[in-house]
Amino acid sequence: MLRAIVLVGSGEVIARAMSLLAFMYLARVLEAPTFGILGIASSCIAILVPITELGYGIPATRSMAEDPTRFRELWNAALFPKLAAVFLAFAVVAIMASWVDDTRLKTLLLGNALFIPIGAFSLVWAAYALDAHGWIAGERILQAGAYVVGVLLVIRTDADVIYQPLVLVASAAAGQMLLGLLVYRRLQRAHAGGSAGNVPTVSGGFRLILGRMPITFFIHGAVAASGLLLPLKDVAVVVIAARVFLLGMSFTHVPGSVAFSGIVREMSERGPGGLAATHVAMISGLSITGCVAVALLIPAELIRVLAGEGYAHGSTAVALACIALALQIAHLTMFRVAAASGNEERIGRSMLIWSLPAYLILPVTAHLWGVTGVGVSICAAEMIAAAALVRYPGIALFLKECSVWTVPGGVVLAAILALQDTLNLSASASFGAWTVLFLVVAAVMNRFRSATA
Repeated sequence: MLRAIVLVGSGEVIARAMSLLAFMYLARVLEAPTFGILGIASSCIAILVPITELGYGIPATRSMAEDPTRFRELWNAALFPKLAAVFLAFAVVAIMASWVDDTRLKTLLLGNALFIPIGAFSLVWAAYALDAHGWIAGERILQAGAYVVGVLLVIRTDADVIYQPLVLVASAAAGQMLLGLLVYRRLQRAHAGGSAGNVPTVSGGFRLILGRMPITFFIHGAVAASGLLLPLKDVAVVVIAARVFLLGMSFTHVPGSVAFSGIVREMSERGPGGLAATHVAMISGLSITGCVAVALLIPAELIRVLAGEGYAHGSTAVALACIALALQIAHLTMFRVAAASGNEERIGRSMLIWSLPAYLILPVTAHLWGVTGVGVSICAAEMIAAAALVRYPGIALFLKECSVWTVPGGVVLAAILALQDTLNLSASASFGAWTVLFLVVAAVMNRFRSATA
């Protein structure tokens, strides 16, 4: 049991440490009001993730509608205590923020405080849709509580801004270890009575949580680097995209992979085709990230035009963003039809055909706004995953592990950024080089996995 706590919890601690370091760094390099606005905006967008999931026929949604008493039971058992706890945490963090003199730290605290209740709302819907009952509520209460303790320690110890993330992570470790135990026990209960092959192991749980670390590291590393390389307006796009992307990962990838949510159980019963459809759905849902981030700037652009100030980023960029959003809606609609058939080849072809135009447009839009490589690399990963599904029908496991591509790619990106001054590369050139290398690494790993399958 102690091993379960240490192994499963440590993966979350490492991933959260990287996230905190990146955002504390951003709090230093950005002006406080800008950082606060980014936090609020990204938190509001987070609500879209589980609500979108609700609209795609998750079995729990249908059963909830058929039995209203089930929602009341869930509300009494988990949702109301969850909301009460997070709003209390919100109040505590907001009060503590008022004690801080440092403007940027105050903004960081207030931004996280605002995220707590907004994130709670979206998590309530996630629990409702995924039928996770009190599991999600319990883990988030632990995380919020651990974070509050960490903030108190930061304030009391008056730690230097560089070490504040370390203090927060250290204080959150106990809560994360308890979370690891909760996850492990919850999965064991969920699989009770199943075959031995389906009962989760400690090492499997550790790999599950640790598997999120590469993509977490890559996205937040890109955000931190963009804080130095890109203008402020571009950093806003990257931060928002990263926040939504990671939230999408937590709502779709993790619950789906451990196979205790209703949709995965249902799809898995259809055999390999159904399981592959589940993983493509995960990647397909994440592709909305770039469109949502782009869509955020469309209203702002229109307001500027109506005010007679003209476009800040160019009418072409706005037009491309609108087209990409329309294509993404068409893509998701067609994917839903293909997924119903359970045919892997049809699913992959649908995803590739309907996503390709949007994926080609989004990098162009990002380039017009200065965020060249971030959108390209995400789009490339999804296109490669779809192509792999069409070429190799039995590749569901490969799709689930596609985030491993970011490990060698992240090392290459770090090297390019480190050598940027020496090589006299522009930001666009460095991100472009990263994108090419990303595709090369992905192709090599694709061939290697196919050869060893």
